[in-house]
Amino acid sequence: MNYQSQPMSTMKKKLIRITTVPLSLGGLLEGQMRFMSKYYDVLGVSSEGSNNELSMVSELEDVPVFPIKMTRKITPFKDFYALWQLYKLFKKEAPFIVHSHTPKAGTVSMLAAKLAGVPHRLHTIAGLPLVEATGLKRRLLNVVEKITYKCATKIYPNSFGLVDIILENNFTNKNKLKWRRKTPTKELKIEIKSKHKNTKMIKIILPRTTSVLLFKYSFIYSFFPKLSNTCSIC
Repeated sequence: MNYQSQPMSTMKKKLIRITTVPLSLGGLLEGQMRFMSKYYDVLGVSSEGSNNELSMVSELEDVPVFPIKMTRKITPFKDFYALWQLYKLFKKEAPFIVHSHTPKAGTVSMLAAKLAGVPHRLHTIAGLPLVEATGLKRRLLNVVEKITYKCATKIYPNSFGLVDIILENNFTNKNKLKWRRKTPTKELKIEIKSKHKNTKMIKIILPRTTSVLLFKYSFIYSFFPKLSNTCSIC
């Protein structure tokens, strides 16, 4: 998979979007890179995928992509190599913005972007798998999370539950977080059926502009943050 930079004379400000696996790049960010390419020179970065899914994302979004192998597990040598590759890419491309999603991509790309002098380093959080970890692993993941946030210039949690977890664990200060605070609300009634209990009706207050899909993920991460670890695209 070959990628060539645009000549400096014709290049818009460069935006690089990064995820650990291509499923996230094409799923979580569906349509976003195509839209942003109207205003930025967009480059998608992710692992290539077992069936070359990254190329499919490029075709669907109509933007160039660059493969860098990343893992979702703790793999120090592979992680350091991914960090080095991202650093070289950022030095070459000199992006105006690096925007990462998913935990591993966030850590290596925010650190690489910081070292490469990228001015705007954004990280979106859709889940925190570390909430299920314990002992030494949890302490290690806490340190890694703090490094990620330290290197970023702005952090975007996608739910109030994630904001609470971040602040309670002192991962970063409140000023670096960006989330929607006060918005007009609407009531949504939902039937919850259970094998063990009778059907119950609950009432949840949502922003007026909340879509059903956004509500679905916000609800999961706000009220059941531990489920984020079971999400294949997180």
